[in-house]
Amino acid sequence: SPYAEKLLKYIDTLRPTLSKKLPVDSTITTQSYLDFRTGTTAYGDTYEELNEKYFDGEKIMANMRALIKENPRAGYEVLRAFIENHPLSPLHEFGLTEEELSHVAPYLFYVNLKNFDFSGKSELEMHAFIEKFKSMKSLRINESSLQSLPLIVRQLESLDCSESGLTQLPDGMVSLEYLDCTKCKKLGGLPRNLKSLKDLSCSWCNFTELPEDLDFLEVLKCAYCLNLRQLPSNLKNLRKLYCAYCNFTELSGDLDSLELLNCADCTRLRQLPSNLKNLKNLYCQYCNFRELPRGMVSLKTVHCSFSLVLSQDLPQDVRVYRRDPQV
Repeated sequence: SPYAEKLLKYIDTLRPTLSKKLPVDSTITTQSYLDFRTGTTAYGDTYEELNEKYFDGEKIMANMRALIKENPRAGYEVLRAFIENHPLSPLHEFGLTEEELSHVAPYLFYVNLKNFDFSGKSELEMHAFIEKFKSMKSLRINESSLQSLPLIVRQLESLDCSESGLTQLPDGMVSLEYLDCTKCKKLGGLPRNLKSLKDLSCSWCNFTELPEDLDFLEVLKCAYCLNLRQLPSNLKNLRKLYCAYCNFTELSGDLDSLELLNCADCTRLRQLPSNLKNLKNLYCQYCNFRELPRGMVSLKTVHCSFSLVLSQDLPQDVRVYRRDPQV
């Protein structure tokens, strides 16, 4: 039919995009999703063309199924492209049948199983389901009852398992660059060999320590980790540290690259380290140290409400934000 012929021609222009993996982005937010839709990336261009030329709102799946019936090869390729361009939409929202899933699962790079209904399935059955996604590089499985993940996740570059029931993660996730395990309160610790990790969110976890091999870590969010007593020693690439409400008595290790530090409500912290020459933004509300290190030559802003830091002791070119009367 003319409809199928148009889609077949369009598939030829779509192939270079389909061969790419979804970029690993530690902030896959509503804004970055809008960037996809407005055409700032190849994936954005693909979505707009699919949406404007071939699909009509709620008729999307009906139209794709009509195409699949006429031309399965083209239809499943378009279905795969459409799913890939909705990284914020959990997979169950597409209403895929088991047959449809079996055709697209092996080729999906970004897999969103948030709130996926695994009820009535054993752990082994859930593992078998996840292993269908043979090409996945990014997995979102937050708010899941899973206690463990299959070994196929070793190939991941991005994993969001926040607020899940996981008790462990497999060793050997050497390609993982982004990990969000926020509020995984049953997770006893992190695996070894996270040598590619750049962005780690583990706030509200019960960890007592973090791995020492986080050499490439750039962002660490460990707020409310009340059992965490110290940081890894080698954080030479760390640019942002969010450790509010932690029980640190000191911030040890190599923090030369740190640009943002949020240590608000770290009431046991008595002083900041001297190696913060690149720090630009400091949040130290409700902290009990009085002085800042002299070597903070790049400092631009200080948020120090209800702390013992005195505004008049700071350089004049530093913007100070505080809501309490001066001490």
